[in-house]
Amino acid sequence: MAELVPEDLWINDLVFREEEFEISGSALDQQLITQFMNKLDESRVFRNSRFTSLEKKVAEDHTLYRFQITTEPLWPPQI
Repeated sequence: MAELVPEDLWINDLVFREEEFEISGSALDQQLITQFMNKLDESRVFRNSRFTSLEKKVAEDHTLYRFQITTEPLWPPQI
Protein backbone atom coordinates (compact mmCIF):
# COMPACT_ATOMS: atom_id res chain seq x y z
CA MET A 1 0.00 0.00 0.00
CA ALA A 2 2.92 2.35 0.68
CA GLU A 3 3.63 2.74 -3.03
CA LEU A 4 0.03 3.89 -3.61
CA VAL A 5 0.25 6.80 -1.16
CA PRO A 6 1.03 10.15 -2.81
CA GLU A 7 3.62 12.52 -1.35
CA ASP A 8 2.08 14.96 1.18
CA LEU A 9 -0.59 12.43 2.20
CA TRP A 10 -0.22 10.57 5.49
CA ILE A 11 -2.09 7.52 6.75
CA ASN A 12 -2.73 7.69 10.48
CA ASP A 13 -4.91 4.62 10.93
CA LEU A 14 -5.68 1.46 8.98
CA VAL A 15 -8.39 -0.82 10.37
CA PHE A 16 -9.97 -3.94 8.87
CA ARG A 17 -13.72 -4.06 9.56
CA GLU A 18 -16.28 -6.49 8.16
CA GLU A 19 -14.65 -7.14 4.80
CA GLU A 20 -13.41 -3.59 4.21
CA PHE A 21 -10.51 -1.41 5.27
CA GLU A 22 -11.11 1.89 6.99
CA ILE A 23 -8.25 4.30 6.28
CA SER A 24 -7.87 7.64 8.02
CA GLY A 25 -5.20 10.23 7.55
CA SER A 26 -4.42 13.73 6.42
CA ALA A 27 -3.23 15.52 3.30
CA LEU A 28 -2.11 18.98 2.27
CA ASP A 29 -4.42 18.98 -0.75
CA GLN A 30 -7.88 17.49 -1.17
CA GLN A 31 -6.95 16.28 -4.68
CA LEU A 32 -4.31 13.97 -3.16
CA ILE A 33 -7.04 12.07 -1.35
CA THR A 34 -8.96 11.53 -4.59
CA GLN A 35 -5.73 10.50 -6.29
CA PHE A 36 -5.05 7.99 -3.50
CA MET A 37 -8.54 6.50 -3.83
CA ASN A 38 -8.11 6.17 -7.60
CA LYS A 39 -4.76 4.44 -7.12
CA LEU A 40 -6.33 2.00 -4.67
CA ASP A 41 -9.05 1.09 -7.16
CA GLU A 42 -6.58 0.75 -10.03
CA SER A 43 -4.19 -1.44 -8.01
CA ARG A 44 -6.14 -4.69 -8.51
CA VAL A 45 -5.83 -5.21 -4.76
CA PHE A 46 -8.68 -2.89 -3.65
CA ARG A 47 -12.01 -1.74 -5.08
CA ASN A 48 -14.96 0.53 -4.30
CA SER A 49 -12.94 3.18 -2.47
CA ARG A 50 -15.18 5.92 -1.09
CA PHE A 51 -15.16 8.87 1.29
CA THR A 52 -16.53 8.35 4.77
CA SER A 53 -15.62 11.81 6.04
CA LEU A 54 -13.56 14.85 5.13
CA GLU A 55 -12.66 17.75 7.41
CA LYS A 56 -10.76 20.89 6.45
CA LYS A 57 -8.48 22.39 9.12
CA VAL A 58 -7.02 25.84 8.53
CA ALA A 59 -3.95 26.78 10.55
CA GLU A 60 -1.98 30.00 10.46
CA ASP A 61 0.08 29.21 7.39
CA HIS A 62 -1.46 26.07 5.84
CA THR A 63 -4.57 24.01 5.27
CA LEU A 64 -4.79 20.36 6.22
CA TYR A 65 -7.48 17.93 5.13
CA ARG A 66 -8.33 15.09 7.49
CA PHE A 67 -10.07 12.21 5.79
CA GLN A 68 -11.55 8.82 6.34
CA ILE A 69 -12.20 6.44 3.45
CA THR A 70 -13.22 2.83 3.10
CA THR A 71 -12.06 0.35 0.48
CA GLU A 72 -12.73 -3.32 -0.15
CA PRO A 73 -9.84 -5.77 -0.55
CA LEU A 74 -9.87 -8.30 -3.35
CA TRP A 75 -8.94 -11.71 -1.96
CA PRO A 76 -6.72 -13.03 -3.46
CA PRO A 77 -5.24 -10.02 -5.32
CA GLN A 78 -6.22 -9.92 -9.00
CA ILE A 79 -2.77 -9.93 -10.64
